[in-house]
This record gives sequence, C-alpha cells and structure tokens, in this order.
Amino acid sequence: MKKTVVLLSSLFATTVFADSSNVGVVSLDKVLTTSKPSTLLYNAVADKFAPVESQLSVMNSKLDGEESALSILANQLKSNKNKPSEGLKKDFSSKYSAYLNDLQQFKQAYKEYKYAKEQVKDYANIEFFKQLNSISQDFSKTKQLSALVTDENFIYVDHAMDVTDSYIDAVNKKVDVTTVINQINKM
Repeated sequence: MKKTVVLLSSLFATTVFADSSNVGVVSLDKVLTTSKPSTLLYNAVADKFAPVESQLSVMNSKLDGEESALSILANQLKSNKNKPSEGLKKDFSSKYSAYLNDLQQFKQAYKEYKYAKEQVKDYANIEFFKQLNSISQDFSKTKQLSALVTDENFIYVDHAMDVTDSYIDAVNKKVDVTTVINQINKM
C-alpha cells in the first residue's frame, strides 16, 4: 500500500510540473560559454596563467632536447659495449643528472601551476555563480516564473519553456565581473 501511494504521489508531482506553464528552462552550458561576463572571466584566468604556461612550455622543450641528447649518448654507449670511453660515461652521467634535476623542477612548477589555476578558477566560479543566483531571482520575478531550472536534468524540454537567450541578455546587462577580475589579477 505504501509503495502505491509513493508511486502515485511521484506521478502526480511530475504531472503538475509538466503542466506548469510558468517554468523557465536555461541552458547553463550556453550561459557559461556565450555570456559576456563568463567570457571575460575565462579570458582573465587564461591571461593570468599565459606567462606560466609559456614558461612550462620552454621547460618541456628543454626536457625534450635533453632526452634526445641522452638517447644519442645511450646509443653511443651501446655501440661501444666493449670499451666505452670514460669521457662518454661521465658525459652521460652528468647530462642524466641534469635531466633528472630539470624534470623535478618541471614537475614542481607544473604542480604549483595546476594548484594555483584551480584556486583562481574556483574563486571565479564561486563569485560568478553568486551573481547568477541574484540575477536568477530577479529574472524569475520579471518573467513571472515560479521556477527557473537548468536543462541538464531533462530528457526533453518544450522549446517554449526555454528562456536561455533572454537570461543571457539579463546576465550580460546585470553581472559585473570587474571586481572579480581585479582580484584574479592580484592573486
């Protein structure tokens, strides 16, 4: 008996929701990829870390060169199995030590970069979503919506319920990320 009641109540709730004409559906993915404030934040994060990414690229290229040089020396050592020269052995040993040192520095720099970038992205997302929450409340009142939901959890949504474009217009007009960008640049 309890199972039937639960099933009927969930069917009723679904029916009421489906019949509700004052529900707006927003594509959050579209908001995050096309709204001006979101684009500004994305670019601010990218610009902040561009120099570090460039430095990591240079470090990686250096490692590639060192690996090539070590490979050549290893082949020379193999070809001289019987009597490799002491100079060749020392050269390989010193270059290998330098390579390991550079590899460790690269790993540490990459770890620090990854952590710092995640921290900045998390901060930007939190601040952006705080403003989205405020905009969502005002937007829902203006559009006389009793609910504003994202489309990610639906299999099908009637196009008439989609308010994404007008929501993006509201976000573009009302969300100001200047303070967030300034804080990102200080981090």
